[in-house]
Parts: sequence; C-alpha cells; structure tokens
Amino acid sequence: MKNKMIFFCIFLSLFLCIQNVKAQFINYSITTGRSFAIIPFEMHNDFIVIPVNLQGKLPLQFILDTGAPHTLLIYKEFSDMLNIPYQRRLFIKGADRSQLIKVLLTEKINLELPEIIAKDQNILVLEENYVALDKYAGTQIDGILGIDIFKRFIVKIDYIAKKIFLFEPKKNQLNTSKYSSIKIEEHPDKMIFRSTTSIENGKNLNVDWVIDSGAAMTVLLQKNESDTILVPSKSVPGNIGKGLGGYILGYLGKINQVNFGHYSYHNILGNFQQLPDSLYLPKSDTIVEGLLGNKILQQFHLLFNFQEKIIYAKPNRFYSQSVENDLSGMSLFASGPYLKTYEVEEVFPNSPAAQAGIQKGDVLKKINNRTTSLFTLEQIENKLKKNKGKKIKLVFKREEKKIKLELFLKEYI
Repeated sequence: MKNKMIFFCIFLSLFLCIQNVKAQFINYSITTGRSFAIIPFEMHNDFIVIPVNLQGKLPLQFILDTGAPHTLLIYKEFSDMLNIPYQRRLFIKGADRSQLIKVLLTEKINLELPEIIAKDQNILVLEENYVALDKYAGTQIDGILGIDIFKRFIVKIDYIAKKIFLFEPKKNQLNTSKYSSIKIEEHPDKMIFRSTTSIENGKNLNVDWVIDSGAAMTVLLQKNESDTILVPSKSVPGNIGKGLGGYILGYLGKINQVNFGHYSYHNILGNFQQLPDSLYLPKSDTIVEGLLGNKILQQFHLLFNFQEKIIYAKPNRFYSQSVENDLSGMSLFASGPYLKTYEVEEVFPNSPAAQAGIQKGDVLKKINNRTTSLFTLEQIENKLKKNKGKKIKLVFKREEKKIKLELFLKEYI
C-alpha cells in the first residue's frame, strides 16, 4: 500500500464559522442520459484528485474532501480571470481553529465534472493562498470539492479502479450483501460514525470519527491543552501536519486499536492535535472527536448513502490490519518547475533523519545515486518508507554545499 510521510499530514477540513451558505448540488444533471455517472480520479500522496471545469472555460484539479462542508477555490486569480462577481466576504477557521481565513462567497457558478454538471452553485474563494497544496500533493491542486455531492447521490469510491460512481438513489438498487454496514450519526454536513478506540493499556475512548478523504493520514484525535489522557506514553511532540491556516501542533504516537465498523487496526501511528483549552469544544465528557483519513479509507470499496445515513465498506486488495509506519522521520515538499525540487520541511527529534544529520531546508538531489528529478514526490516518499532495517544513500544540497548522508530506515516510536 502506498504511504505518505505519515507524521507530517495535510488535512483540509474547514471548521466554518459562517451561516446561511447553501452549497448543495441542487441543480445538477448526469450528462450521459444514464441513471449513474462515472468520475475517474488520480491518487497523489493519498489525495483523491478530480478534474473540474470552472464555468465551462477553465480546466482545474480539485481534491475530494468529504470532511469539508463547502467547495473551495484556492486561487482567486482564476475567478478574477473569469470576471466572477463576489457577493460578500466571510471568515472561516483553519484546521488549527485559531487563525481566521478570509474567503469570498460566489454564487451561480457552474462546475463540470466528468459526466456531471452542477449549475448555479455557491462556492468559496480564498482571498489569498494560505496553503500551497501543490507542493504536498506533488501535482497541480486548484481547489477542494466538499461533501455536497454526497448528499444527493449514492456514492461509490473504488480506489483500485480509481473511479467514483454516482448513482441516482431512486433508480438504482445496489447489492450490498458482501459489504459491512456502518451507521452514520446525525449531522448536516459531515459523515460521522462512532466507535470505541483503545489508546494504550486499556485506555478506551468513545470517538466520533469524521470520514475525511481530504486527510492524507491514518487518524487524528483532538485533545485540549491540559488533557494528558489522550496522548500515548510513547509519543513525540511537534508539527504533526499542515492545514488551511497553518501548522498543526500536537503529538505523534502509537494507537493500540482503531475500529472502522467490523474492521480493526492495531498498533498504528496516529496524530494527536493539541488545541488550547479555550478552543477545545468536546462533544461530551465521554466522547471525543477524530478524523479517519485516506490511509485507512483507501483500503476499502466504499458506498456512501448519506440520505439513509449508512456507509458500506468491503476490503479491497490494499486491505491490511496495520498501516506501515514512518521509517525516516522527515517530510518533503515539492517546488520549482514541474514540482521536481524536493525540500525537507520537517525533521522529528531522535528520528533516523535527525540521527543522520538531515536538516530542515535541505534539498534532496539523489537517492542511491539516482537523481530525484526522475521521480515524483510520492515515489520518493515510498522509497523512504520501505526496507525496514536498510541503509539508503542520500545526497542533499544545503545552501551551496553538497552533503552526502546515509539514512538507516527504522521505526522510532
């Protein structure tokens, strides 16, 4: 199974502090004349990337994010280019829940997806690009497609064939006999299921998990600043990821067990987001919130019936009861022409990368004597996650110097 640098994740879910923004795919049509549509997609660093045409004039690429309640255009230059008017300015909270992000509301926008057209949609436009998603996905990313489309259709995501199927609910009876059903909790803009999670040593939590295809991670649990119960004893602090609004502070640690319906994951590396007490809003004294990301979701054939509040899951050939853990302790991002320059963004303390002398800002030039320009960002990160117990030779550019280092791949938590 493909894996991203698991400790440094990107998640895009928007915590909106705005009201009366309707963004459902109401005026849609399937363009093929059939009762279903097929949308091909690509996977880039655990993101689902879909072609979207804006106003029938501008071909773009959007990330499908089931954790985001609204569709978002990242580059204001595109809406300006098309002379799209803005109705008003709004403010949303970023993934760190602290920084307010300015967005512009646009109305009556047409979005064309393969075999689908959605007319007169309300979308949000960032006034400035708060996070360059291109450099983390390793490909062009222009926007985020929210959960709106899931509300109207029965949706099937096939991660093997890399296709999304949209079915008219009243015209399609789908065979779910080989699927496990998972109940969705009542919520207007998210797909949430509840399960018991074991952190360590019998520490069990009731968690409301948001199904979040915009999270390039396994799982994330949110904790308040003064709560130590949620964090495993074996964990490391630091920047665990980046979302809209900046870096996400917290911890990286092993989780004993996470349940997704009838399926269980054991001893996986998870993320623990630390929120100031003033921003932490627990659901109750006994239930915490979390995100279930694409590293787990992509191990299943998934059917979403938002109207009947059921998720159906069936393991695909990627399925395993564990998820490969990071073996390097560093994350990279892509930049430069064609996104072929790979720079170190984060190095975790006491990790193999730190022990090898790798530093933030180093530019990776060669892996085992092969130039990195021959690879994509995802291919490079996969090379750094395989072969536990092996050494790989790396060449970096540090300022104007060439640095040769050996990296010993091993688990460090």
